[in-house]
Amino acid sequence: MYQKCAACHGLKAEKHALGKSEVIAGWSSD
Repeated sequence: MYQKCAACHGLKAEKHALGKSEVIAGWSSD
């Protein structure tokens, strides 16, 4: 689910992408 986002958000979606996007871990896929 996070493959497209992993480059910026980290493998477990634990990071803030580009320093401005929210951490996406825990978000639903839709």
